Amino acid sequence: MAASSLSSITVPPQWEAALKRWLNFHRLLWALTAVSFFIAWNRGLALLYGLFSLLAAVLLISYLLPSGQLRHIRVTRRCKGDFTAGQPGNMAYRVTAAGVRHQVELIESLEFAELQEQHFFFNKISGQSACCLQFRCLRRGCFRLGDLRLASAYPFGIVNFSKQISMEPMEVLVFPRVVELTRLPEPLTADATTWGDQRRPQKGGRDEFTAVREYSRGDEMNRIHWAVSARHQKLMVREFEKTDRPAVLIVLDCNQKFDAGRPPVTTFEFAVTIAASLIRAASREGIACYLATRSDGWQELTIQTHSTDLYTLYELLARLKCDSHHAYAPLIAEAHRRFPRAGLIATFRLDSDPTVPKIGPRTTHMDFELDARSFCSPQDPTAKRPPLRQDNRWTYRVCADSKLESLFE
Repeated sequence: MAASSLSSITVPPQWEAALKRWLNFHRLLWALTAVSFFIAWNRGLALLYGLFSLLAAVLLISYLLPSGQLRHIRVTRRCKGDFTAGQPGNMAYRVTAAGVRHQVELIESLEFAELQEQHFFFNKISGQSACCLQFRCLRRGCFRLGDLRLASAYPFGIVNFSKQISMEPMEVLVFPRVVELTRLPEPLTADATTWGDQRRPQKGGRDEFTAVREYSRGDEMNRIHWAVSARHQKLMVREFEKTDRPAVLIVLDCNQKFDAGRPPVTTFEFAVTIAASLIRAASREGIACYLATRSDGWQELTIQTHSTDLYTLYELLARLKCDSHHAYAPLIAEAHRRFPRAGLIATFRLDSDPTVPKIGPRTTHMDFELDARSFCSPQDPTAKRPPLRQDNRWTYRVCADSKLESLFE
């Protein structure tokens, strides 16, 4: 009974932190050295003098050798591939030392990673050594890497000496999270009055040939251009633009009031993910896309049909910040005026903002309503609601736990 009561005793976190800070092997060794010296000096015992000398030598070596292990060390680093929020990432490092170094620890601060302080331990460095830090990217954005730290506790692990290494500043882009949409929204006709009255692509005569590209996994076999494939000695497929599907215009709100929640789960981050996913899916289906936003200034981007390289789109979205003071309604009107071809317009708003901008009757409006309460209080249950249709507008309610893959189902 007494043993169980003792095991149930919990130490307050602040006490535990203080104990770890002040009670360690390093301080214990100093205390033993001091005690052995005073007892030897008081009693005149040669054995205790020898113990004092041994402890003092261990402490002296523990202070001097670690700093020597970090002298004349150079480090270079680079990103291995692109970084995407929610996906694993890799940073490659090459450490060059003048001679042999032992027990060197590399410490890098990555504010976009799930664990912001990354460690790699070198047991031995002889000339050149390489390592790779693996981590999970947590946040989208543009980040700047500065100096990193090296540490060593060689040879006894008693004193840990650290040193900051000057590095060339490095810019790192973390692309937004992108999901695979199971389907795309269908445009509504201008005079649609019933739930199922939608304009759907028809077979024959609605796809316009645009170009030929290299075959990729998942392409339909009936689109292979055999003559061009024989000439290039590899499979080539025809690209078509769906002329019966209007272009998609996405207008992103970068106003500070739109960013609700705690990073990386915020309303703005979800809006960026929806925009990137919708553009990628539409482009693969042969639908042209436009992106418009206003942060520091007006920004727009046109994504052609069947675009296989969306680096420009992801870079723009990675650099985008929700820090502007521009009103959203004028931005939507300006984007609609600049891209008259767009037959589908996607806009984003908080559920606390009931104002829905007016879109012409010949344009399908995708109104994404983000539940701010679910982002600010993720632990509270939220009520799910299917998409609602009113005239030419679809309203999609998005919560912090919504499955974006099936958003349009």
